[in-house]
Amino acid sequence: MSSLFRHWSFDPILLVAALTVVAHEIGLMRLRHRSSASRIRRRRKNSLLFYAGLVVLMLAIVSPVDYWASRYFYVHMLAHLLLAFFGPILIVAGAPWLPLMFALPVKARRSLGRFFYLSARAAPLRVLGRFLRNPWVGFGLFNASMLFWHIPSMFDLAERNGFVHIWLMHTSF
Repeated sequence: MSSLFRHWSFDPILLVAALTVVAHEIGLMRLRHRSSASRIRRRRKNSLLFYAGLVVLMLAIVSPVDYWASRYFYVHMLAHLLLAFFGPILIVAGAPWLPLMFALPVKARRSLGRFFYLSARAAPLRVLGRFLRNPWVGFGLFNASMLFWHIPSMFDLAERNGFVHIWLMHTSF
């Protein structure tokens, strides 16, 4: 049991997750004033899915799972399942985008909205966004990423280099 409480690590991504939760809560508070009671309840349920996804990702990165993953291959692959399947699914199911957008100050939110939705300069970004939101594109990119990281030379590079493993391999899942 004591080994369960040892081997927790600190990773800078923990701060990113904490700041994301704070921003999400700020956005939820701002949206509360303009929403019906049923929509507020639905957003709260969605936020629980979003937070669960962040917790799953953090468990894979900062908990003893990360420590044991460097010693046992099956734990390593369990961590990859948490990072590649369960965490992202919960985050997307939590639909955090609108609350995160409303966490921004009004002026910044309006400027970004005008730029992304009305500006001719952002037209290529809108096209790219529509392309990337296609489920088949997501399916293809996910599988291409999995195949790429399972090329033996790339997998070996990620195992030898911590930066490549954490910041490139894990984030590409």
